[in-house]
Amino acid sequence: MLLSIVEGLIDCDAKYTEKINLTGVEYDFVISIAKRKEELSTLKVGDKIFFLDFRERIRSMRILEIISKNKIRVGIEKTILIQEGIKLYNEKHFNKILLFEEKIEQDIIKQQVEEDQIGFEIGPIRPRPMDIEVKAGDKLWLYRKNIKGHPRTSDKPAGISCGVPEILNNVLPGHRVLIDDGKIGSIVSSVNDEYLELKIIYPSDIIGSIKSHKGLNFPDSNLNLSAITSEDIENLKFIAKYADMVAISFAHSPEDITLLTKELKNIGYHDFGIIAKIETRVSIHNLARILLSGLNVTKFGVLIARGDLAVEIGYENLSQIQEDILCLCNAAHIPVILATQILETLSKSGLPTRSEIIDAARGQRAECVMLNKGKYVNESVKILSILLMTEERHNIKKRQIFKEFIEQKDIF
Repeated sequence: MLLSIVEGLIDCDAKYTEKINLTGVEYDFVISIAKRKEELSTLKVGDKIFFLDFRERIRSMRILEIISKNKIRVGIEKTILIQEGIKLYNEKHFNKILLFEEKIEQDIIKQQVEEDQIGFEIGPIRPRPMDIEVKAGDKLWLYRKNIKGHPRTSDKPAGISCGVPEILNNVLPGHRVLIDDGKIGSIVSSVNDEYLELKIIYPSDIIGSIKSHKGLNFPDSNLNLSAITSEDIENLKFIAKYADMVAISFAHSPEDITLLTKELKNIGYHDFGIIAKIETRVSIHNLARILLSGLNVTKFGVLIARGDLAVEIGYENLSQIQEDILCLCNAAHIPVILATQILETLSKSGLPTRSEIIDAARGQRAECVMLNKGKYVNESVKILSILLMTEERHNIKKRQIFKEFIEQKDIF
């Protein structure tokens, strides 16, 4: 586990040692303590904690704040590589080793540290999911059972599994399987009772990395499954109690809306908000029927999930399909949420691209625009507000110009 020059916590109550990548959290890492936790009580602000890191180099952390008897805030002074079981020492206990730092070899220092019974021990490192690497021409097994993914070995290809395995019953040889929003493309070469064998088509010039919990798309397969699972129904009580609306991922038929409405009524929520996420080829062809079903719901809206939708219908068709959805929803007086990669470069880097500025301005056609997280998301909100207000003024101007041509007579 590699840590740069940052601040973090030593926490006796933490289960794992790990880096923290959460917006709004002031510290960058947590070090859990496995043994001799009472040693923390002897530390005070300004003290240094010394240890030998994974590369057997002497490293230190300075105590910045005593938060509680089980938790202290520290700052590290150099890049360190740590692992479970490394012992940390109070400065006074490590002084005798420091005296010999420039006089004896590192192995002698290590021996003295190992023989010393004082100090406390770093706890387990949080397990990290394994990334599976593939490239064009490789085989990949897509297992029917929910198993842990594995890399390629000498006797078998790499393997992954699907979170909803019943989907695979409708996937046939020759069908495409797209991974991680289409970043990795494959075709089903064969099917058996244990797995589907995929042939990776792209990327061809670089190695693709399949990370845990990335999405799978089956644009050629008629999945014929309800978008609402039994687990979704079990979670409805919690959702209805703490949220204002619930979204149906991969909604593809009016029956999905009817079923969710029925289940919400069964638990006493008759006017709870429902959002249909339009993100499949089937949902596009059934959109009119989905909207008609939504008109029977007290609070209903549509979300254009452009990430999966682009993968399903082809990126070259996304602009046209987005416009069609907006027009149909406008005609039905159904509100729309426009989502996925709106001002994404700005949110992440602080500088927008010209194309995404134009794209974001089109959000004026929708009732809501969704931004993803990012270090500069506040700047994105400000820019988006300016863009949408400017576009609104432009539309008002157009309506005024053409008013004399469309004005209706004798209407009261």
